[in-house]
Amino acid sequence: MARIDFVPFGVNQPLYHPRGSELLFVTKGKLYVGFVTSSVNGNRLFAKVLNEGDAFVFPIGLIRFQGPQPWHSPHLEARERELSPLLMPRLDRSLTLNPWSSLGHS
Repeated sequence: MARIDFVPFGVNQPLYHPRGSELLFVTKGKLYVGFVTSSVNGNRLFAKVLNEGDAFVFPIGLIRFQGPQPWHSPHLEARERELSPLLMPRLDRSLTLNPWSSLGHS
């Protein structure tokens, strides 16, 4: 079990646990959470704003993220279920978007 304290406008970079799930419980503030599915029918975003007392489960092996609502400093408890809890690949480069690429600018 881990306690996570966010600063206003902070963010937990997108990550995934290849062989594990995670449970979050918000003890204070508001938190924006979500994950992206991976399927042959296309990827789909599931996201929700959690309030104090809410819980959220991230399924095994999906890209996930967490961040506070503006002007909030949420506190939460996290519990992971994984065979190798230290393996948490970061996805900072794989999710980088260039908004100018669709306009022909780089």
